[in-house]
Amino acid sequence: MTIKNQKLSDIIFAIFVFLIPLFFLPLTVDFYDFNKNYLLWVGVIVGFFLWAIKSLLRQKLEIKTSPFLLPLFLWLLANILATIFVSPNKVEVLLLPGGLGTLAGLFLFYLLLLNLVENRQRLFGALVASAGVLSLITIYQFFGLGEVLIPSQSLLAFARGKTWTPAGNLLAVACFDFLLLPPLFLLLKRSLKTWPLKAGIYGLLSLLLLTGGSLAVYQILPGKPAALTLLPYQTSWAIAAESFKQNPLLGVGLVNFISAFNRFRPLSFNRFNFWNLRFGTSSSFIFQLWTETGLLGILTFGLVLITLGKYIKRSKSILDFAGVLATILVLIFLPQNFTILFAFFVLLAFAVPPSPRASLNLRGNFRWLPIATVVLVFTPSAYFAGRAYLAEIYFQKSLNAIAKNNGIETYNNQIKAIQLNPYRIDFRLAHCQINLALANSLATNPPSGQLTDQDRNNIIQLVQQAIREGKTAALLNPSNAIVWENLAQLYRQLLNFAQGADQWAITAYQQAIATDPINPRLRIDLGGLFYALGNYDEAQKIFRVAVELKPDYANGWYNLAAAYREDKKYPQAYQAMQQTLFLVPADSTDWQKAKEELDEIAKKLPSPTPSPTVTQEEEKETLTPPQTLPSPVIKPPIELPKEEAVPSPSP
Repeated sequence: MTIKNQKLSDIIFAIFVFLIPLFFLPLTVDFYDFNKNYLLWVGVIVGFFLWAIKSLLRQKLEIKTSPFLLPLFLWLLANILATIFVSPNKVEVLLLPGGLGTLAGLFLFYLLLLNLVENRQRLFGALVASAGVLSLITIYQFFGLGEVLIPSQSLLAFARGKTWTPAGNLLAVACFDFLLLPPLFLLLKRSLKTWPLKAGIYGLLSLLLLTGGSLAVYQILPGKPAALTLLPYQTSWAIAAESFKQNPLLGVGLVNFISAFNRFRPLSFNRFNFWNLRFGTSSSFIFQLWTETGLLGILTFGLVLITLGKYIKRSKSILDFAGVLATILVLIFLPQNFTILFAFFVLLAFAVPPSPRASLNLRGNFRWLPIATVVLVFTPSAYFAGRAYLAEIYFQKSLNAIAKNNGIETYNNQIKAIQLNPYRIDFRLAHCQINLALANSLATNPPSGQLTDQDRNNIIQLVQQAIREGKTAALLNPSNAIVWENLAQLYRQLLNFAQGADQWAITAYQQAIATDPINPRLRIDLGGLFYALGNYDEAQKIFRVAVELKPDYANGWYNLAAAYREDKKYPQAYQAMQQTLFLVPADSTDWQKAKEELDEIAKKLPSPTPSPTVTQEEEKETLTPPQTLPSPVIKPPIELPKEEAVPSPSP
């Protein structure tokens, strides 16, 4: 390759390194990491075509290696094995940020940087420039310029908020800025005596990144607009340790941390104010790696770190490794983030020069082999990736249609999304809900004023489609409590639509509880179903488990009191309502509501009972009684075939 072509190759990769942390498109549900992931793969495809053209022109395939190439490949291989043997939904693992597609793309991008980039300083410069742009945006957003410059009705209205950033979140900005500060400071120190102008530039860049990173950190502190809620480290450790017991070698599978969180989080988690949240990421990349890929993932990533340690020991300068070491600290102590992983691979390529070339001469028709290989490999991959991306666009359109209350457009766009990518659980869950909503709407407000035979047929079709979508979501990832909870709520809504829906709902709730065993809210939902069916004894048993799982759960005690009251167990009802009063704030409407019900229960007690002593707790909670049967009631009930019942795979 000529010097001119080599410079072009350097510039192209510098552009990709600059753009990826900044890239976003408001076309998909995830504007940020999902699109960064796709741009990464665009860079990989462009890079391999450049490499193939270079080989064609020189009639020689040259390959540069690195001490890190084998450890990184082994880490990738561990992720491949976890995907093949453990991950329940392999398509999502390939497509979603943080999955196998991301790691494979980063590995190939690293390989391309070794072989196509001569001027490694450009890589570092591109990263710093990207971080500088993110810092500038963070600064002007912080001072409200986004609200001034972007009209509220424009397509970029989502970017008006003070906490908006192209990185996707302010934690990514802070980490990205601060991990580049150590090498910048070292460059500043080195150039003070010899290159004063460069020292000034490095100083300004350091100040910019320090300011942007500091403002990002300030805004994610507790009590601030973008306050960050991270999974506690002790909980992350407990989840990783328990997943190790279940599958020590390969973990729970990539992009499946939420299932591990639901199944393995300790009972102590219910003490936190955010007990009702479900976390899709660990508090530490290392803990998440351990949870999702097990011992193989940890050992192979550890091999990368050991190789780095050996190389640093032999090196005469710490400058080139300052950014890599800072990135590793971020990965150890903070959650997984696409931008930080990308920076890790780029900084690794910047820090360690490639080893001498190994070459293979290409003569005759063999000179076309690299291009033919690239075309044969990436053409089908690009086709399926394109379908998946188009599916995300249609799904985002369906969400926009929901915001406009356009049911038909929502339905049609979701159908298109599912046809393009039938393996996305979120698509199935959303389509399940829209079918149920349309069935409810038709049953409540039939076009002719009363239900006709055609209306009943349409309702049956919509209900059957809702059930099929809910079941498909459950089959795509049976270890995820969310899909079972959705199915249970669906069947519960059909209690007055279809015969047998009550038993199907109970079975689905039991599956949800099996995959999320310490969640008291699921017990409240199941107990509420028994309450609605008039089985107060079973409801009491389940409500008691809910308050045992979380003794300070005011709504749990409130529901337990209601079940006792309906079963005419007034002393127990009185005690449970007393506990409710103890847990809700004394100046709230909930307290007044519970106090009135307590007084009514007291009238039915066999003897006078002293008034309870109450205290005000910090956590506010809305008391909700057990739900009644859903409406509307369709008479006669719809008869659904037995195959519409809840599926029975074990999670």
